[in-house]
Amino acid sequence: MGARGGTPRGAVATAAPDATGEESATSTARDQFFERGMAACLAEYQTLVSEMKWLREEAAQYQRLSVTLFVGLVPLLSLLASNSPDMLIPTLLAAPFPFAVLGYLFFRQHEEVYVIAAYIHEEVRPQIRRLADLPAIWGWEEFKDTRFVSGRRSVLGLLNSGKMVLVMRILLFLLPAVLSTVAAAAVVVARNPSALLEKYGWAVGGMAIAAFIFDVLLVGALVGFLWAQGDFATRVLSMGSSDSNSAR
Repeated sequence: MGARGGTPRGAVATAAPDATGEESATSTARDQFFERGMAACLAEYQTLVSEMKWLREEAAQYQRLSVTLFVGLVPLLSLLASNSPDMLIPTLLAAPFPFAVLGYLFFRQHEEVYVIAAYIHEEVRPQIRRLADLPAIWGWEEFKDTRFVSGRRSVLGLLNSGKMVLVMRILLFLLPAVLSTVAAAAVVVARNPSALLEKYGWAVGGMAIAAFIFDVLLVGALVGFLWAQGDFATRVLSMGSSDSNSAR
C-alpha cells in the first residue's frame, strides 16, 4: 500500500539522488568553465610575454647598432680628416640622421612594451583574479609601488624613475647625433666659413647650412618628443586605469 498523504515511498527515495546529481553536474560545469577561462587567460598572457620579449630584443639590437655605428664613425672621421678633408663636413652632417632614427625606433619598441604591460595590468590580471576568486593574486605591481614610494621623493628616486632611465638609454643615440652636429659646426668655424664659401660656392654652402639646420631640428624634436612622451609609467600604465577600475 502507498504511504499516507499520497506520496509513494519510492518517489521519496529517488528524490535525493536526483538533487545530488544536479549539484554534481553544476559543480562539474563550474569547474570546466574555470579551467577553460583560466587556460585562455594564461595562454594570452604567455603570448603577450613572448611579444614583450621580442620587442625588448629588437630594442637591444637598435642599441647595439648605434654603438657599432659610433665606434665605426670615430676612426672613419679620423681617416677622412687625414686623407679626404673635403668629405669630413658632409659625413658629420649626415651622421645624426641614422642615430636619430634608431633612437626613435628604440623609443617606439619600449612604448609598445608598456602598452602590453598596461593591457596585462588592466585586462588579463582582473580576469584571472575573478576566475580564481583571489583578489591578491598577481599583486607584484602593487607590492613594488609600496616599496618604491618613499624613494621616489629623493634624488636617487628621481634618477630611478622610468623617464630618467629611458633618457639615459636614449643618450646612446642622442649623444652621437649631438656630437656630430657640434663637430660639424666646429670644423666649419675652424676652416673659416668665408673661405669655404669661396671654395665651394653658395650652392654647396646653402645645402650644408640646410643640413645643419635639419640636424638641429631633428635632434631637438627627438629630445622634446622623448621628454613629453617618455614617462611611460604615468602616460601608458596609468592611462584609463581609473576608468577601467570604475567600470569593474
